[in-house]
Amino acid sequence: GINAEYGGQSEVGVGDDKLCVSRSFSAPHRGSAPPGAAPGSLGSSQGCSCLVVDRRGDYRRVNEMLLARYQHPGPLFDPYIEPLVDMLCQCYEKHQYACLLESCAQGLLNIYSSEKPDLIAGMLQRLSNTTFLLFSRAMSDHPDIVQAFFSLHLCALRAQPQIVYRRESNCKAVLRAAMTAITMQEYHTVKEVSRWLVEFLGHYPSSNTVEEAIASQFTFLITELLRGIGTASPSSTVEFLGDLFNPLCRLCPDQLGETLRATLATENFPTKHVSQQSKKTFVESILKSSHQKRRLKVIIKEFSLECRGYNNHSIR
Repeated sequence: GINAEYGGQSEVGVGDDKLCVSRSFSAPHRGSAPPGAAPGSLGSSQGCSCLVVDRRGDYRRVNEMLLARYQHPGPLFDPYIEPLVDMLCQCYEKHQYACLLESCAQGLLNIYSSEKPDLIAGMLQRLSNTTFLLFSRAMSDHPDIVQAFFSLHLCALRAQPQIVYRRESNCKAVLRAAMTAITMQEYHTVKEVSRWLVEFLGHYPSSNTVEEAIASQFTFLITELLRGIGTASPSSTVEFLGDLFNPLCRLCPDQLGETLRATLATENFPTKHVSQQSKKTFVESILKSSHQKRRLKVIIKEFSLECRGYNNHSIR
């Protein structure tokens, strides 16, 4: 909501072809409108914000005050931030469109994550909870949402990691969603998820919340990573999955080695094409090359080829 001194109303309308969320509100007069702004857009006592999304996936943002805020930084726009965030979350709760996460949410996060961390953290939590419900039904049917979701969380990690470190941010759920998503079949989706994972793993030593999330699901992370390298993920995305071994080798080499050996001890995992000797050599090569990023990629690529039946020689 907004402060008591501001009045306002919001409406959410859902039709066959489009969704319209609008909010009108009033605010005390705080000065004249900035140069170039429409008469009454910021200096008057009335305001209106509107966002329209159609079911075909295109969207149109009509928000004079948001555009004015980009061009004219200052306190005049402050009364409208909370209604705008609430409007965005309502819109996303009605219909999940990637564009709402990619453009609207990321724009607000980039601008206000430092100035209004509590508001942006609340926005991220609401958007995440709605996305988790979608993922629980059919994640594989929404690669565009998956890509946009992890792009948003990557933006949050880089812009204001303290938002992500909060208990209510539900790092474990985001991490679990990422581990499921790395075996999807879309190139750009797996790439974006892998980028988030690399960034998230990099925060391992600096946050107890991140450390707990990784520690509680470390075995599952390694299992899904190996499944993806094996055959579950497209061969074109293996290089992105390989990037994850670099922070893992650097931050927790002992745990990584132990978990790799235990997981690969399973017969015919990740595929029937690799022998136990090949898997043993793979683990040794990974740990030996922990500080050689390029060498790690070669090792993982060769192991992936062997898992897929394209390569009959062992990792050197």
